[in-house]
Amino acid sequence: MFRGILAGLGGRALSRAGVVRDYEACETVAYLEPDKARRRRALDEHDVPESKMFPSPDDAIARREADFVLDVTPPRY
Repeated sequence: MFRGILAGLGGRALSRAGVVRDYEACETVAYLEPDKARRRRALDEHDVPESKMFPSPDDAIARREADFVLDVTPPRY
């Protein structure tokens, strides 16, 4: 089983979260999102567990062991 961290909880990322969740060889062990409103939306509308939600990469990496990070954040222009 591969353990992953999903970075970003915008609309595109939440659709990817479902793909990873449905793939039985992977488990999402953490979700990263600095924006409080997006974290709340993920909790309320997409069943993302609060125990796996982190506001920063440092928090997630310190508290969860992972094999990969799936970065679904927009690039800065």
